[in-house]
Amino acid sequence: MIALQEAALGKSTASRKWFTGSGEPIAFEEILHRIDEGVTIGTDSHSRSGRKRVFATVICLPYGELSRQYFWSRKIVRNKDIPNLKFQIYAEAQESIDVALEILEGREDLIASDLVVHLDCAPSISKHKSGRSAKIAENMIQSYGFKCVLKPNDPWAANGVADKHSR
Repeated sequence: MIALQEAALGKSTASRKWFTGSGEPIAFEEILHRIDEGVTIGTDSHSRSGRKRVFATVICLPYGELSRQYFWSRKIVRNKDIPNLKFQIYAEAQESIDVALEILEGREDLIASDLVVHLDCAPSISKHKSGRSAKIAENMIQSYGFKCVLKPNDPWAANGVADKHSR
C-alpha cells in the first residue's frame, strides 16, 4: 500500500489537472466555488495496454432539475502497483476519500455528511469477487463521515461517469 500511495496516488487533488464534463480545463479552486450542495464523488479504474491502470475520479454537482454538471481528473499508475482486485477497490475508495477531504478543506462551510461517495463494488453479500472487499471499503468511506453508495443502489458517479473517463 505504501508503494501505491507514494508512486501512484501521491499527487494532491488540487494540483492535478481537472476538466469539466465537456473536456475544458478547470482549476480545482473553481470547482470549489461552484459547489453549493449535493456533492457526489466517484472513482473507477481500468487497465490499459497491460502495463497501465487509469484511475478517473469525478465530482458531480446538481445542475437544474434533471441534470448534473461534473468535473473529472485522471491518474495513471503502473499495473504492478495494483496487484489484485482487493487492492484496486481500496485504491478507488482512497482516491474518492482524498478528493472529498480536499473539498472539505477548501469549503469549511461543508461537513462530511454533505458528501456522498459512490463505489463501483458489489455488496458484501454478493458472490462477485468485488463483494469480498466491499464492507472494508465501505467502512473506510463511512469512517470519515461520508455517505457511501454501493451496488445494487446505483453508484452512478463511479459506475457510469468515472467509468467513462477511465477507459
